[in-house]
Amino acid sequence: MDKLPKFAKELLRFSATHPQFILFGNVYDVLPLPLSEEDRYIPYPLTKYLGELLTIYSNYELVVEYVPLEGFQFVSGKAEIYKEITKRELPDRIVALLEVYETIKHIITNREHKCAVLINFGSRMTEISCNRDYPDFMYHMFRLSLQQNPTGNPPTFNPVLFIVDKDNDIPAWYTLENPRVRIIPIPKPDFEIRRYIAKAILPRVKGWSELDEDKKDDVLKTFVDMTSGMYSREMLAIVQLAIRENLSASEIGESIRRYKVGVPDNPWAKIDKDKLLRAEEYLRRRV
Repeated sequence: MDKLPKFAKELLRFSATHPQFILFGNVYDVLPLPLSEEDRYIPYPLTKYLGELLTIYSNYELVVEYVPLEGFQFVSGKAEIYKEITKRELPDRIVALLEVYETIKHIITNREHKCAVLINFGSRMTEISCNRDYPDFMYHMFRLSLQQNPTGNPPTFNPVLFIVDKDNDIPAWYTLENPRVRIIPIPKPDFEIRRYIAKAILPRVKGWSELDEDKKDDVLKTFVDMTSGMYSREMLAIVQLAIRENLSASEIGESIRRYKVGVPDNPWAKIDKDKLLRAEEYLRRRV
């Protein structure tokens, strides 16, 4: 629990007090999930991270994801619970948002199983909703946030988690003076998160296993320090670049440099060398 980032701790803590959450910010990145009894971390995309977080650390039995225009998909837990509650199979292609609302309502108001629903790509829903049913959907979800009660012992909610780019992508009236909805930002990876990611992915690079512990610590520190301000996905890309270009673990700094700089464009290399050698003669003729 102590190794979890702040946003994950908040989500686990306030699932007992809030039926809905809005997660925004760094939502397209991968996040390292600590394994409970080992000093190991597995990088997951956000939805998979949330699913594993809720099932492992808070004993949720089912986590499903709703994706606009695609429907409901299994994330974590026991998929058969979805069929038990909704009488439908996963993956479940439901497009019309009012039908989506009814399915969400069945899942989160059931009193037999701890379940959570992730609404992914929430920032896109207003643009692509069928029959322009987004306002009605949001109104129903708003009412649901006010009416839902916790279940179980100790009591917790079956939460709905909106995943959006920015917190104001959800209509202002939805959260204004509504204490049942909690807004949680997901920041870019800090030093500790980058360190967890680095420890998980550096062993893929050539020569890592041959390094002694002091050299591994140096390479790890270089990787973490030089990727300040970058996304976890960029760190993965740097490792993939090192593998592709046959760079060793001790050359990870060069891989970072190549990733940041890209392919260098040297205009001088395109000039004919013979022209350079005759440059003085050419200038005399022009003057």
